[in-house]
Amino acid sequence: MIREIIFTACLAMVVMAMGETWAQQYDGGKLEITADKEVVWNREAQTMTALGSAKAAQGNASLEADEISAFYSEDGSKSGFDIRKITARGSVVLKEGTSTLSGAEANYDIASGQAEVSGSNVLLVTDGYRVTAGSRMTYDSAAGVVRAYGRVKVVQGDDTIESDTLSAYFYNSAGRMTLSRLEADGNVVITTPDETITGSLARYDASSRIATMTENVVISQGQSRLQGSHTEVNLETNTSRLFADIPEAIAEEEKIQQNENGRVKGTFYPKQGGLDLSGPEGP
Repeated sequence: MIREIIFTACLAMVVMAMGETWAQQYDGGKLEITADKEVVWNREAQTMTALGSAKAAQGNASLEADEISAFYSEDGSKSGFDIRKITARGSVVLKEGTSTLSGAEANYDIASGQAEVSGSNVLLVTDGYRVTAGSRMTYDSAAGVVRAYGRVKVVQGDDTIESDTLSAYFYNSAGRMTLSRLEADGNVVITTPDETITGSLARYDASSRIATMTENVVISQGQSRLQGSHTEVNLETNTSRLFADIPEAIAEEEKIQQNENGRVKGTFYPKQGGLDLSGPEGP
C-alpha cells in the first residue's frame, strides 16, 4: 500500500505542471500571434483575433488553436499594449517545456490569474504522466490551486488513479510553486499491477508527508481484501494504519457520518502449497 500512496503524492507534481504551463503562458514579455488565414485587429473593441491554425508564442511557451483572441488595453504610449485576457477555440494545445495541455477551449484572464481548459477529453502530458479530465482543468493563481473535473484519470506506467475531482494547493516559495496539499474526491480508485485501493476521499499533506484514504476503504490484492473506514500512511516513517472509525476531526471537516458498527475486516487467501500443517511423519 505504501507504493500506492507514494504514487498519489507524486501526482501533485503532475498537477503542478498544469499551473506552471498557464503561468508561463503570459509573463508580461513580447507575445507573438500568427495564423494561416488572417489576423483581425479591432482597435475599437481592443481585440486581436487570429484565425486558422493560430499560434500565440512567448519564450518557451506557446498556445495553438483554430482561433485565438487577445483582449488588450492601451497603456498610453504609442506602441504599448496591456493584454488582459486570452481565449482559444478549437483543438487547443498549450506547451511549456516538456508539458502539453490540450482541450476544446481555453480561457486565461491575466488580471485575475484565472485560467481554464475545457472539453470532453482534456489531456495533460508531462514527464511520464498522462492526466485526462472529462470536463475541465482550472488554475487560480491567487488562491494557489489547480483542479481537474470530470472523472479524472492519471496514468504513470502501469499505475493509475481515478477520482471525480483532483485538486492541488500550492504556495509561492522563491518564485516557484511549492505543493501544500493534494486532494482527490469522489469514487477514488488507485490501481497498480499488485493491488487496488478504493475509497471516497484521498488526501496528502506535504508538510507532514502523511497520506490518507477515507470512507469505505477497501484494499484488494488478488482475492485477499482489507476493509476499514480510514487508512493513514506516514511517508516519513514508512508506516501505515487501517482504522475502524474515521478520526473525529476529519469526519467533522469532511462532513462524513460515522459508521457506529465500524470494524476493520481482513479476508485472506493463502497461496496453495504454501504452508504445511500436516506435522512430521511417525516412526
